[in-house]
Amino acid sequence: MLHVPTLKPLDTSAVVEFAERSRFVVTVENHSLIGGLGSAVCEAVAESGTGARVRRLGVPDSWGEAGPLDYLRTRLGLDGPSLAQAVAEFIGGH
Repeated sequence: MLHVPTLKPLDTSAVVEFAERSRFVVTVENHSLIGGLGSAVCEAVAESGTGARVRRLGVPDSWGEAGPLDYLRTRLGLDGPSLAQAVAEFIGGH
């Protein structure tokens, strides 16, 4: 696991080093997928030539819902079981 506390400046060397050690990189963020951590990681990995595959998990670009946090996490696939399933399918499908 790699903790990425800031997007700007992005610790590109740490991201690339992580991607070099793994065939798969999964990012998880509790906000929009567009322009967030996943996008920055995709750029860094693509430009590095590591060949690692990246899967972004987060909030899709659509109108949001309101409700309790647990409900929203489940609805968006950001609860523990949903994240585990998404990662297993990503890794198992390749």
